[in-house]
Amino acid sequence: MNLHRYNKAPDWELTPPGEQNAWQRIAARTNGIVTPGNVVSAAGAALTLKGLRDIGQGRTKSGIGNAVAGRLLDLGDGMVAHATGTKGPIGEAIDVAVDKVEMAVALPALAEGEVVPRSVALSFGLQNGANVLLIALAKLKNREVHSSKAGKHATFAQWVTMGAFATSALARESDKDKLASDLEAAGYALAAVATVLGIQATSEYFKEIT
Repeated sequence: MNLHRYNKAPDWELTPPGEQNAWQRIAARTNGIVTPGNVVSAAGAALTLKGLRDIGQGRTKSGIGNAVAGRLLDLGDGMVAHATGTKGPIGEAIDVAVDKVEMAVALPALAEGEVVPRSVALSFGLQNGANVLLIALAKLKNREVHSSKAGKHATFAQWVTMGAFATSALARESDKDKLASDLEAAGYALAAVATVLGIQATSEYFKEIT
């Protein structure tokens, strides 16, 4: 997984002006706001939030499609930033913020809609809340904090878990009870994996403030 993470300085500042590509020149002129990675992040967020709204309004099938497409874009923003040489602090911050906002919207919406079990939503919510708090505390101590691989893997596992439960709900709507039960069981198994990864990520962030 390609993390949307810069190395000490934005990519374009590490590239001599005469060797910068078009995207790097645009990023330099806009202080890192206008970059391909940020565009992908914004598009992914829009699709994901639309999908969650669709699911909440009972349009489960279209909602899952939009949410999956949005999450795929979110996963690709780091690769786009790396490929175009436009990784920077704003892009990394946007990537993290998008992940947290989407999760904050998804968990209560899917729990309220009885798509994801409330126990799973609560577990994921507590873990994400702990990470946000620890990152904020590290920032207050002027510690440089980056999203970790464990954190990204945990987020990915949480979304896959929610996808399994959403697909289970869709199967149950189609009277495919056996498939729905199998997907629900897979959702609980994935939730356990996501929880382990989440604990690992939280412990890493905890080390940042100790």
